[in-house]
Amino acid sequence: MDWLIVVVVPEGDFIEQIHAHTRTTIALCLVALLLATEVGIVTSRWVVRPILQLKDAAIALEKGQFDQIVNQERSDELGVLVKAFNNMARQLQESFATLEAKNTELQHLDQLKNEFLANTSHELRTPLNGMISIAESLMDGVAGQLPSKANANLAIIASSGKRLGNLVNDLLDFSKLKHKHLELQIKPVSLREIANLILGHSQSLIGKKPLQLINSIAADMPLVDADENRLQQIIYNLIENAIKFTESGKVEVSAEQLPVSNDELPMLVITVSDTGIGIPADKLNRIFDSFESVDCSRTK
Repeated sequence: MDWLIVVVVPEGDFIEQIHAHTRTTIALCLVALLLATEVGIVTSRWVVRPILQLKDAAIALEKGQFDQIVNQERSDELGVLVKAFNNMARQLQESFATLEAKNTELQHLDQLKNEFLANTSHELRTPLNGMISIAESLMDGVAGQLPSKANANLAIIASSGKRLGNLVNDLLDFSKLKHKHLELQIKPVSLREIANLILGHSQSLIGKKPLQLINSIAADMPLVDADENRLQQIIYNLIENAIKFTESGKVEVSAEQLPVSNDELPMLVITVSDTGIGIPADKLNRIFDSFESVDCSRTK
């Protein structure tokens, strides 16, 4: 006989074990997730911490704090990077210490140079002023009337002495300008009279050149606020340079007042022009560089 047995089980009893296994699986998954998260956090900290230390040390190096050492003893790639960074920081610290020592030494030498220039200039001024005074006194006839040729030679001696004195002053002014210690004595001055004085002193520089020195500054030009000595110094240097590089023609000093609005101070433009060889256009951007000159046979 074929028997068919049918067993009826309540649904709750049938799926109870399934639910139990499901709950167990979920609990295990949650535990595994928590463990994985904890392991990930620990691992990331283990990896990221030296990177953050390297970042902070690099920022400190950028700010000039050269005593930065990252303390990490590792044998992986990060350990190699930390070791290389520490070596670089140590070398930078040694280089900076060396530079500081050299800088201190250079400052001391610069101070000695300034003192030497000051002392030398003062020592030179005394005999120069004496030489100029004696030459001018002889020209004025203190020892009797001298021949015209002797007076001409004495004038050259006096002019050369004054020029040497100006060169000494230029050396001192250059040092003061470099250290921003130059003080200006501003007062109203007559630009036309200054130009006349400079052009008169510059006549001896012309020699036998067919060259004219022209003062084109208007007689009614208003007074200007300036340091008279510095203004003379600048214009004299420009005129001397113009005479040096002009074989014939003229060297002219002119001035023009700029148009200004009501709330602006009136300004004056002073021009020293010549008929000499000039400066090439591609060299004009170098004219304010210290000790620069156009490199050609006629202007060295």
